[in-house]
Amino acid sequence: MAGEEKKKISCFYMQGRNVRIPKRASAGNGRIQEANLKNAVWIGAEAFAECGNLQRVVMPVQLECIARRTFYKCRRLSEIRLPGNLRCIGEQGFCFCGLEQVTLPDSLEEISAGAFLNCKKLREVIVPASVRKIGKRAFSGCNQLKLLVFPGEPEEIGEKIANKTCIIACRRGSAVERYALENGMEIRYLQES
Repeated sequence: MAGEEKKKISCFYMQGRNVRIPKRASAGNGRIQEANLKNAVWIGAEAFAECGNLQRVVMPVQLECIARRTFYKCRRLSEIRLPGNLRCIGEQGFCFCGLEQVTLPDSLEEISAGAFLNCKKLREVIVPASVRKIGKRAFSGCNQLKLLVFPGEPEEIGEKIANKTCIIACRRGSAVERYALENGMEIRYLQES
C-alpha cells in the first residue's frame, strides 16, 4: 500500500476512576470518531459539541445527567446507548445529531428544551413513564419522527415538542392527549392494562 496512509480512528478516552470531563473538552474536534466515556462520573456542557465525525460513544453507567449541548451537532452520531440510571437530558443535549434511534431509560425524569431538536433521522421514540417534564421543542424538527409514545403522564409539557406530522400515542384522558388535541396532532390510543 505504498503512498496510501492507513485510516486511523481517533478515540477520546480519559484514564482513571471517577473522571470529570471538563466543559468543551473536545468541542469542535473533527478528528474524534469514538468517545469512550466509561470512567466518567460527570461530563461538562458542550464537551463534544460539533465533533462532526463522532460516530460511537460508550456512555458511563453511573452518569445521571447529560449536560447542555454535550453532543450538539454530532451529525454522524446515529445511535447511542444511554445509561440505565440517567435522570435528565440537558438543553439541546443531542440537537442536530444524526440519531436514527434512541432508547430512553426508565430512570429518565426530564427531557430539556430542544434535547433532540433537528435530529432529522430519528423515527420513533418511547418516552418512559418516569418522565415528568418535557421542555419546549424537545423533538421539533425531527422530520422523520412519525411516532412519540407516552405510556405515562408528564407533569409539564413544553410548546411545540414535535412537528405536527408526528403521531402521539397516549392514554385516553391524559394531559398528553389534551396537549395533542390542542396542537392539532394525530393521536393513537394506548391499550389500558
